Amino acid sequence: MLLPLMWLTLMAVTGTGQLAGVVAAGDEVRYVLFLDDDVEPHPHCLEQLVQCLEADPSLFMATGYPFDVPPQGASLATYCTLAYHLPLLIAFSVRQRTSFVWGGCMLLRRESLDPDHPCGLFKVWRDGGYSDDLLLAALCTEQGRAIATPSFAIFPQWLDRQSSWGQYWNYLRRQLFVLDTYFSSSSRLLNHGMMLLHSWASAAFAVAGLMSGWLGPLGLFLLPWPLTLGLGKLPSS
Repeated sequence: MLLPLMWLTLMAVTGTGQLAGVVAAGDEVRYVLFLDDDVEPHPHCLEQLVQCLEADPSLFMATGYPFDVPPQGASLATYCTLAYHLPLLIAFSVRQRTSFVWGGCMLLRRESLDPDHPCGLFKVWRDGGYSDDLLLAALCTEQGRAIATPSFAIFPQWLDRQSSWGQYWNYLRRQLFVLDTYFSSSSRLLNHGMMLLHSWASAAFAVAGLMSGWLGPLGLFLLPWPLTLGLGKLPSS
């Protein structure tokens, strides 16, 4: 199915420009797509996203999710960025509906972006915080609005080959900064809690990986000494 061009507006702006673009979109536009300029959608992704909302009127919006791809010979800081993202993919990839939004791909019906729409998204973006996608996710959670994350909407995200530790630290600081920019105290508290849980899980995986790195060679070293471990004698060949 080919989509009429007047159904869709592609937003190539950010920040306050997003709202200016929404206001400038004509009444004949039915959908507005916010897409990062560095994503790589497959040829039929846009058409399928629209079909997803057309098929289910109960859906408030559709989103995608990124998958980090490190280049060959990438630095350790690059892999740390990848490891930070990996637990976040679980929320997007385990089912077709979620409570999370990725700002790199957000498809909404034009009417939901009107200043007088009951959902209040226009006001939240105008008066809210720093991150448009997290504000939108919090709004959908509070109002019980459904978000589609179809399995085809996965976008390769190529990481820098030689990221520095300074760049990695700057990235983490920005991730923590947005937690204090939500429009409600309940959303801020929820996301601070999620940040602590994510930090704990990341640390647990890191410690497990480090332990497996030195416990493996240690086990091979101790294998010829079973009596020391209380395992009895090794069978003779």
